[in-house]
Amino acid sequence: MTDHLRIQAVLVSEHITYINDGHDIGHIQREYDCGTPMTSPVCIITTNTLGHLKQMAQKKEALLSENKNRAIKFNQDAADKGDAYGLMRMGERYRDGDGVPKDLAKAKDYLTKAAAAGSPDAADELKQLPAN
Repeated sequence: MTDHLRIQAVLVSEHITYINDGHDIGHIQREYDCGTPMTSPVCIITTNTLGHLKQMAQKKEALLSENKNRAIKFNQDAADKGDAYGLMRMGERYRDGDGVPKDLAKAKDYLTKAAAAGSPDAADELKQLPAN
C-alpha cells in the first residue's frame, strides 16, 4: 500500500514551454507555494499534458501535410511547363510514392522528359529504374 502525502498549496505561477528542434516537446511547469516560510515558491511540479502534446502533434502533421502539398504543386506546375527539375522531381515522386501513388510507368515518363529537357541527373535516375 502506498502512502500519499497531502500538501496544501497555492498555485503561484504557470509556465508553458513548447520547443521545436526537430522534436516537439510541451510541458507545463507549475510553481506552488506549499506554505513554507520562504519568499519564493518551493514546490515545482513539471507535467506533460497529453492534450497539449496531442494538439502539438496534430498541428505538426497538418503543417507537414500542407508543406508537402505545396511542394508537390510547385513541382507539378514546373513539370507542366517543361522544366527539367520539375519533371525530374515528379519522376522521383512517382518512383518513390512520395506524396503521390507509386507508379513506375509515370516515373519513367517524367524522368524521360526531364532527361530530354537536359537533366543529367534524370538520365542517371532513369538507368536505375527497374526494367519493367
